[in-house]
Amino acid sequence: MAEEKNNKSKKDLTIFSRVAVICGMVVLALSLAGSYALELNWNLLPEESRGPYNNIARFGEWFTVLGFYGGLVGLLVAIVASVVGIFRKPRGINIVASCLGLLMAYLSLSTALGTFQRIRQAPIRLYTYNLRTLAGILEKYAAQNEGLLPQDANWCEILVEFDSNSMQAMINKPVRNKAGISEIAFNANLTGVKLAELPGDVVLLFETNVARNPVGGQELINAGNHPAKGCFVLLGNMHIEFVKQEDFDKLRWKP
Repeated sequence: MAEEKNNKSKKDLTIFSRVAVICGMVVLALSLAGSYALELNWNLLPEESRGPYNNIARFGEWFTVLGFYGGLVGLLVAIVASVVGIFRKPRGINIVASCLGLLMAYLSLSTALGTFQRIRQAPIRLYTYNLRTLAGILEKYAAQNEGLLPQDANWCEILVEFDSNSMQAMINKPVRNKAGISEIAFNANLTGVKLAELPGDVVLLFETNVARNPVGGQELINAGNHPAKGCFVLLGNMHIEFVKQEDFDKLRWKP
């Protein structure tokens, strides 16, 4: 008897109400999965050496896009289901089902939009993450080499040979890097200087164009990676700062 009643309730649902509920469940699951996947990629501790999970992030972006556009479709279907439900008996169950689909579609859109906002901030997190990784590797290198920094002529190869995790940290893109290629430059004035003797405000590493073992000074700064027109620098006290283009002349390059 109860089973017959459940079957009757299902038949009472319009096709629009059913689609609205199913669509809402699917798109909300996609948005949540995308958000979680990107959180896995972003929320790594700076001292971890394994680097961001690029493949997981890629899936996360796709899930988020599908969740967003699916949420728009879900909203449209839920609105149609609500209108149809008003004229189909029993009205109550159809309206409740369409409202449930509407709510899930709205939550899917909200989650996706929040994730899109974090995606816009992801490059900043990647730049700072990479600089923190290189800072940690430089500290370990100096500790095992009489406190000295690597020779500037081939500092990238030296660091990669010392710790292979530095290879990926030298380039701010989710692609495989080659030894010696870097978007991070080394201050040419620090050759032969001990890390512990560096002034806290002197530039140690800074953003530059892709090159092999980039070494130099202010002339190599790349200020075009960020909308605010500036670059991240690693200072002698191992702190990371974002410096705007108009303040480049204030940077200290000599110890």
